[in-house]
Amino acid sequence: MIFESVPLSEVADILMGYPFESEQYNNNGLGIRLARGMNIGSGNFNWDENSRWWNNLSDDLHSYYLQEGDIVIGMDGSRVGKNYAQVCKEDLPLLLVQRVACIRAKPGISQDFLWACIASKNFEAYIDLIKTGTTIPHISGKQIGEYPIPLVSEDEQQFIGRVSAALIRKIRLNTQINANLIERINTMFNNWMYAHSSISKDSSDSNSWHIGSIYEFLKITYGAPFSSNLFNSESRGCPLIRIRDLKTNLPQIYTDENHPKQTVVSPGDILVGMDAEFKPYVWLGKTGVLNQRIAKIDSILDGVCDYLIMLLIRPELEFIESYKTGTTVSHIGKEDFDQMKVVVPSCEDMISFSSTIKPMYDLIVELGEEKMILEELRDTLLPRLISGEIDVSNLPLPD
Repeated sequence: MIFESVPLSEVADILMGYPFESEQYNNNGLGIRLARGMNIGSGNFNWDENSRWWNNLSDDLHSYYLQEGDIVIGMDGSRVGKNYAQVCKEDLPLLLVQRVACIRAKPGISQDFLWACIASKNFEAYIDLIKTGTTIPHISGKQIGEYPIPLVSEDEQQFIGRVSAALIRKIRLNTQINANLIERINTMFNNWMYAHSSISKDSSDSNSWHIGSIYEFLKITYGAPFSSNLFNSESRGCPLIRIRDLKTNLPQIYTDENHPKQTVVSPGDILVGMDAEFKPYVWLGKTGVLNQRIAKIDSILDGVCDYLIMLLIRPELEFIESYKTGTTVSHIGKEDFDQMKVVVPSCEDMISFSSTIKPMYDLIVELGEEKMILEELRDTLLPRLISGEIDVSNLPLPD
């Protein structure tokens, strides 16, 4: 079965954001949070240090308040077409900022069905075809409104919408649980370090807390260069993990080239970008190979969790980032790792603390892998439902 289609603008209202003055933003949580392009990820919002609020509220902003279920789409940037999210109750209240579009279903149209149509590879492919600009790719509201939406019955909309909502809800739940686990581990680590802050850190005694080299508890594997003429984006070969993929856990490029075995990365590995932002990440994406300018960190001590060694070196990476930001040298190398001096807890204490956090770390990896499977199911199942390849007209509505 092949459905006829109509432009998105016929079944939804497309709202544009307000041109707030960025000089009047605040980051102290006063007022209403702003939905900006940089806060929109691949299917979800990124509320982090880039969150901003607007405190100068007035009646003329009423039409820019977002609602639960609204779909927002970033309209420019390197990830245009891949940065979209659906507003949930926990995100509200929110104000829509310029260069972000809001999609709101018209009466008789399922909002969740529209979300299934937007959160798909079809939408990404459409944007790739019509986006303009090379330095800063962008799309217009008119182009978004021309995206074809299949004409299906209300029952079929409800079926597809509910399947989509269930998948997205579980993906978001996993993401939130992992964020809570990470916050809990970080708090436990900070309390643990504070409890030992008065201990004399004698660098001559390796069996007690001391200041020492990172190589006392970890090894570093560096990524390898790959030939760009062997890259493809069609999921052929092995996923190539680049710096830009560390935040998203979503490799966009694959390579057919043979790769050194030591550069293989699996879910749960700790990776550090060596350009621009020198932050450690837990890799929760597919097994792949490590591109140059990324390092993989592994514990060399039995019973010591990789996540703990990430926490131990993070302050030093933040320090390096603070003095290299804005300089002509915005990368780190082996020599920077060689010179790092960090607090090295006693081996006994590291093993003890690792035994406490490892079950949480393992759960983070497990939920991350499950989230990846759900995302693949969303990306393969929903297009088939929406296109009519799978006939749902006679199926009962899912709960």
